[in-house]
Amino acid sequence: MILLYESGEAAFADNGLGALPDALSCTVTEARNGEFELAMEYPLSGLHYADLLPRRLITAPPRSGAGPQPFRIYRITRPLNGRVTVYAQHVSYDLSGVVADPFTAGSAQAAMAALQEAAEGAGFSFFTDIASSAEMAVS
Repeated sequence: MILLYESGEAAFADNGLGALPDALSCTVTEARNGEFELAMEYPLSGLHYADLLPRRLITAPPRSGAGPQPFRIYRITRPLNGRVTVYAQHVSYDLSGVVADPFTAGSAQAAMAALQEAAEGAGFSFFTDIASSAEMAVS
């Protein structure tokens, strides 16, 4: 099921603004260490069409059998033949605009904690189960 959410949603525990059942197509492109994007064709007469706005979030499964992933709308084309194309990037792209203060760490877990502190206000939490130790620095 494809669902639409407000731009600040983080829990995705309900149906948000609602389902987008009228999608004519919805394709997620995922490449290892590469793009992770959604393209959806939607009719102007579709349920919640007026709610499709830049920065809002769409959840959709990236492939058959996978759980839904959140994608942030970054572009909506002009209507053509009664439909638009909505383009969205995975929310992990939101991190590309976050600046982190310099820090050092002596383990993977310390690095995650330091990154959490250095990227204050990023809206993400960081975690690792790697227990190895090594000195690192981010300038």
